[in-house]
Amino acid sequence: MQCWGVHADLSATRETRRHYLFYRNGGLTSADPVILPSGYSASIWWPSPRNPWPTGVSSLKTSARFAFRWALDRARLFANREVGALCIHHGGRLIHYSGFTPRYWRFAFLTDRDLQIGDTWTDPEHRGKGLAGYALQEIIDIKQTQGRRFWHVVGDANRASIRVVEKAGFGLVGKGSWNKPSGIKLLGSYVLLTSDAEPPNVLSPTQDVAPTEVSISASAIGQIHSRRAKRGIVGTILSEYELSNK
Repeated sequence: MQCWGVHADLSATRETRRHYLFYRNGGLTSADPVILPSGYSASIWWPSPRNPWPTGVSSLKTSARFAFRWALDRARLFANREVGALCIHHGGRLIHYSGFTPRYWRFAFLTDRDLQIGDTWTDPEHRGKGLAGYALQEIIDIKQTQGRRFWHVVGDANRASIRVVEKAGFGLVGKGSWNKPSGIKLLGSYVLLTSDAEPPNVLSPTQDVAPTEVSISASAIGQIHSRRAKRGIVGTILSEYELSNK
């Protein structure tokens, strides 16, 4: 087995892990497009200095999730500036979002071109209407470019999400886990495990090397904390995000 992902070069980083499925799409959407139901409207949220989260947000936890992406974008911690979310509103309220992010430490197996779609959330009152499938196809249509692959990581027990991504044309690449070094959720990452027989598509096209484990050293983790200390509002938002997800 080979491993791509983030591994902290610290002691006591291993813990009991949940299992995840890693899906990938090369830019093709389903031949049977999903139509947005009547009464719903869709838009793309992009992080900007005055928009840390989209309109219609009704919970602190959701605001914190968007603010986390906003903060990383402002700190230039993504591989590029193509972070955003497909948002669906109903009656002025945000009732669904599907975020998309470039490569960063949490999804280190992406190439510089790739995008990870997630996290994804739908208000319980509006589930079963195809909103997640609609969001997936729209993100792929809008963000598709030559050489780009879209990823979606889902828990192996989340049958509803698995059905959505497979219907949207995503194929299973491999299985993996969530690694939380020293119990620090902020530094957690998804680690992709795949067989030797599978082509190493998760490596950058410019890398002509054998598959290896991508790692963040203790000094690099220290630099991340240093950046948080120097950026007051960014550090505050990151802390709020970590607390909101405990």
